[in-house]
Amino acid sequence: MSSALQERLKSLFGSTALGDCEIIFVLETVGDGSKRLVVGDKLPAHQFVLRLSSTYIAASLDRHGDAQRNGAAEGLPGLRV
Repeated sequence: MSSALQERLKSLFGSTALGDCEIIFVLETVGDGSKRLVVGDKLPAHQFVLRLSSTYIAASLDRHGDAQRNGAAEGLPGLRV
């Protein structure tokens, strides 16, 4: 991969530019997952990069579909991790 492409990909971290989803950080406060607490700020993200970086995240995005927001900004799918 060219160094120019690597730098451009790095510059996308935390940026809404070209972002098409948000990562929402949650803690499960009950062992069965029935209670969740959102921690920290939502992180703008890019499905393309996430899908290539993690098969777990790719499967989660596929399972929940683009329509499920999970608390993300309007029009963006939210990925809870």
